[in-house]
Amino acid sequence: FSSYVGFYGPLRFTDMKVGINSSISYNQSQLILNNIENDVSRFSPQVDFNLQNRKKEKWDWITGFSFTHSMTRYSENSSLDQQYQQFTYYAEVTYEPGKEWFINTSFDYDVFSNEVFSSATNVPIWNTSVTKNFLKSNKGQIKLTVFDVLNRNQGIYQSNSLNFVEESRIATLTRYFMVSFGYSFSGFGSEEDGMIRISNRRHR
Repeated sequence: FSSYVGFYGPLRFTDMKVGINSSISYNQSQLILNNIENDVSRFSPQVDFNLQNRKKEKWDWITGFSFTHSMTRYSENSSLDQQYQQFTYYAEVTYEPGKEWFINTSFDYDVFSNEVFSSATNVPIWNTSVTKNFLKSNKGQIKLTVFDVLNRNQGIYQSNSLNFVEESRIATLTRYFMVSFGYSFSGFGSEEDGMIRISNRRHR
């Protein structure tokens, strides 16, 4: 069983709009442990709440938080019950200081909590970039990006299954710089509607 509900709309008398997303999944199955059949129940609710501006001529920003909670319960052996949580607080801002220049910065603060492992792990991730559109009709774009400015990326992943709970720490790139060039036949930038938009926010 799974369900999803979402709402997006303006906040009256403000220049902001709100987004709320929520999902729930639930399933049951049977598992034999130590020659005893267990009914195993898994329940996982998720919620995301964010605010962002509506007028985006020079500024575009979004901020919010998300929460995931996963629980597994065993009918005949409660000592094997498992649960973990993940909180994420995030913010992103894009600013256009001058014609065809764009500055972007984003910050995610992840909190991983699992009763099976050690105490909660906190992971702050900060990325930032500067972009310049050029050539005729802004068909060229060059971007300098700094990933993981704080050098704190740990590549943590949590999951649970019928008879185990897992926390993986994957070897991953930490702080690094990248210069990229793009070419678009239709042109980059915001000429069509006179507005800028956040483009690399991972929508939840």
